[in-house]
Amino acid sequence: MKKTLILGGTMFLGPALINRLLSNGDEYDITCFHRGLHGKRDERVSHILGDRRDEQAVKQLFSQWYDLVIDLSGTEETMIESAIMYARGNCGRYVFVSSSSVYSPEYENPHREDEELHAGTGNAYAAAKIRGEQFLALTHEHYTVIRPSKIYGPGNYYFSENEFLERIRKNPTIVLNHDPILHFTWIEDFVSGLTALAEKDGIFNVAGFEPARLSRFIQIIGAIHDLKPEFVFEKPSDVPFTDLSDRILDLSRAEKTAGWTPAVPLEQGLRVTFGLTDSAR
Repeated sequence: MKKTLILGGTMFLGPALINRLLSNGDEYDITCFHRGLHGKRDERVSHILGDRRDEQAVKQLFSQWYDLVIDLSGTEETMIESAIMYARGNCGRYVFVSSSSVYSPEYENPHREDEELHAGTGNAYAAAKIRGEQFLALTHEHYTVIRPSKIYGPGNYYFSENEFLERIRKNPTIVLNHDPILHFTWIEDFVSGLTALAEKDGIFNVAGFEPARLSRFIQIIGAIHDLKPEFVFEKPSDVPFTDLSDRILDLSRAEKTAGWTPAVPLEQGLRVTFGLTDSAR
């Protein structure tokens, strides 16, 4: 069994990933490190409570060996670097979940893994992910970086699909600054991509079956609830993601390396998200 540490694991990405790993039988012996403040504890795995911002807790965590470390919860530079530093020499492979926000809008879509990253970005989250990728490359021989785009699905808590639905119900006229094309990613496609690539060295984009404009994403949410949103374009707008530039990811490296491709169309994934169907296939 692969002794596996998941940093995080109780909220959105973690439960889906744990289910995927455990579906492989007895291949993984999983421990989750988290604060115990959110979500439910999966009784099929072990839990260590602690705060990633506590350097001594992280140091103690890596006083034992892990075959595989999967970092789902690194959002700040210091917490990312601390885990990577103490994992050095104490794990077989480090899998870092980065973000498509590392890409510069100056490059043409689709974005490829070998592009120069968005140096000087004013986004603290993107800057932390860039620094984490760089530090990991300097400190670990065997590592995998996963760059997902906007992930959606059951349990999403970050600008959730339910929030978009409530906006439509409150007022069908949706004000957008801009209508970017984004690569929305069904949660199960994300975890299937991560697990397919988790033993591969390098940096990989993981994204959904189809890019779509933000307005189409909102339209589908409305349509499957028999609602018809309308759009006006003006400033200001507080709609999530309307200020983003187009962000489409090239997935050819993941397919070539691990035979992975996303499988779930956007509408079907959203139907499952809202409990309107049981299957995403």
